[in-house]
Amino acid sequence: MKAIRWIVGFFWVWIFTFVVDFIFFNYVFQNILGNSGLARQSDQLRTLMPLMLLGEFILAVFFTYYFFKIYKEAKLLILRGLFFGFWVGFFVFGWRAVWAYYLFNFQNGLVWWMLILGWAECIIAGTGIGLIGWIIPNLFKSALKNAQTEVAAEAASAPKETPAPEKVADAPKAEAAPPAAGDKE
Repeated sequence: MKAIRWIVGFFWVWIFTFVVDFIFFNYVFQNILGNSGLARQSDQLRTLMPLMLLGEFILAVFFTYYFFKIYKEAKLLILRGLFFGFWVGFFVFGWRAVWAYYLFNFQNGLVWWMLILGWAECIIAGTGIGLIGWIIPNLFKSALKNAQTEVAAEAASAPKETPAPEKVADAPKAEAAPPAAGDKE
């Protein structure tokens, strides 16, 4: 069950972050990135898509691993996922936005959009992984409970057959050995 929720959560984070980054950086920010002079053209971005896919893969592995490592047996996983995404997004993308503002000649609007987009992306990914971490164990618990009730119902409806006790032949009892010559009674 833990492996299933880890795998489903991993694929959720990987696909979600890849799709959001692909849409925003290739279509929404295309004019801002092209006008900044420091970013690649959108055609070059599409040719480097495997690199972006690898980066999103690594983010998804660490995001999922640490979420389920920290919140193994926690309650309220959806809320914990929201907070986990909030703090991961704040530190990772806040740090990235500060360095992008400091190092590059981007427009300030682009730096703020990158911060907001990354932060919202982590919050939604964290909430989704918390939802997955809560739903999958509950699905297995209900399936297990249904299977147990079916087995109990079958056992209750079946006629009770008691096996006949086996008769054991009376074995002759061994007589006591005669006392040895030097023994006193």
